[in-house]
Amino acid sequence: MACRKILKGHLGWVWDVTVSPGDDCTPRLWSVDTGECQLLLTGHLSRVYCIAYSPKGELLASGSEDQTVRLWDITSGEC
Repeated sequence: MACRKILKGHLGWVWDVTVSPGDDCTPRLWSVDTGECQLLLTGHLSRVYCIAYSPKGELLASGSEDQTVRLWDITSGEC
C-alpha cells in the first residue's frame, strides 16, 4: 500500500493519532517503528468513535456506539 500523504510540521514527538472509525469494533495500537499492530482491543459491540490516553499514557479510553466507554491497560491489553 502506498503512502497517501505525509503530514509535516511538528517540532517534537507525535504521541498518538486517531483515525476514523472502522466497522470491526476493535481499537488497534500500531508501532510507528515497525508498522505492526501491537494490541488488538476486543470487547466493543459497535463502532469505536473516540480514543484518548490517560495523562501518564498507561491507560487508553475508547468510546463506542454501543454506549460504553472502556478503559484499557496498554501494557496487557486488558479491559
